Amino acid sequence: MLFELALARAGAAVIRLDRMIEQMRRDGTLREFNVRYQRGRAAAAAAGQGFMTYAAATARLALIPLSLSETQIRLASEAELGDALN
Repeated sequence: MLFELALARAGAAVIRLDRMIEQMRRDGTLREFNVRYQRGRAAAAAAGQGFMTYAAATARLALIPLSLSETQIRLASEAELGDALN
């Protein structure tokens, strides 16, 4: 029973994340995320420092909806996404 519940919740979370990413594609938020990632990676390389992988950055991005309400996600995309890359 718990296994089925966990699978159902995971499936619902994947659907929510897919919708969030699609919305971010449509409204340009994902493009801004990518630009900030590229800038952060270039700045780190110029300073001779390592930088998180794109997979790690997008994993952080995916965590935002888990901790915020739908209304706060939009605000986070403008403020916290830049912080997540720094």
